[in-house]
Amino acid sequence: MARKILFVFYLLMILLGIGGLVYNIFFFQGEEPLFQNRSLITVIIAFFYGIVRMKNPSAKGSLKYYEKFYTNEIKNAFYDDKKNRKQLLKALQNYNANKYEKSIKLLNELNPLCKSSEEKYAVHFFLALNHSELEDYAKSISIYESMIQIGIADSTIFSNLSILYTKIGDLEKSLKVCKMAIQCDSKNEYAYHNLASVYFRLGDYENAIKYSQEALKINNKFAHSLKLLAIIYYIMGDTEQGESFKKRAIACGIQKKDLENSINYFLG
Repeated sequence: MARKILFVFYLLMILLGIGGLVYNIFFFQGEEPLFQNRSLITVIIAFFYGIVRMKNPSAKGSLKYYEKFYTNEIKNAFYDDKKNRKQLLKALQNYNANKYEKSIKLLNELNPLCKSSEEKYAVHFFLALNHSELEDYAKSISIYESMIQIGIADSTIFSNLSILYTKIGDLEKSLKVCKMAIQCDSKNEYAYHNLASVYFRLGDYENAIKYSQEALKINNKFAHSLKLLAIIYYIMGDTEQGESFKKRAIACGIQKKDLENSINYFLG
C-alpha cells in the first residue's frame, strides 16, 4: 500500500513538473518564472528515476539486487524470517558501500540468531570479508578457521583463507589450505591461482606455472593467471612467452601499465 501511495506521489510530481515547464515555455509572460526551467527538469528527472527504481527492485544498490548477486553465498539464510532476511541484505548493502563497521554491527546482531548451516555460513562469511577489508586479518582468519571447525567451510572459504595467510607471511599454511580448496572444488580457478601465487612467492616457478596452467584449463581467460604467467616468463628470460601472456592478460582486462610496472618491479 505504501509503495502505491509513493508511486502516485512521484507521478503527480512529474506531472506538476511537466505542467510547470509547459506553462513557462508557452504561456508565461512575466520577467522571471516562479520555478526556473532547469529546476523543473531536475525535479522531473529525479521523480522519474524514483519510479524506475520502484519498478525495478533489482537495480544495483537495492536489497533485491544484493539478494540476487549473492545468491550462492546466502542461499536461503533467514528466508522464513523477513526481518532477519532484510537485516542480512542490509549488511551486504553496507559491505558493498564500504561501510564495513555498519555491516559488521548488523551481522553481529544476527550471529546468535543463526540456526541453519546456511545462516551460519552467510553471517560468518561476510563478517570475515568485512574484517578483511578493514585489514583486521587476524580477526578474519579466526572467523574462517571457526567455519572450518564447525564444518561449514567450502572451497571459497579455504581459498580466501589462503590469501590471508599469504598476507601475514605464513606461506606454509597458505599452501595447505590452497590444496584443501582444490580438494573441495577442483573447478575453482581461484584456488589454483592462489596456489600458483604461493609457489611464486617461494621462488618455485615450475609449480607456479603448473597451477596457473591448471587455472587456465578451467577458464582460459582468467586474467590473474595470465598476468602471473607473463611475469614468471619475463623473470625466467623467456620474453616470447612472456609477451604472449602479457597480450592475453591485457585482452582479458589487466591494465597494461600496471602489468608492465609489475614486470619491471620483479626484473629489478
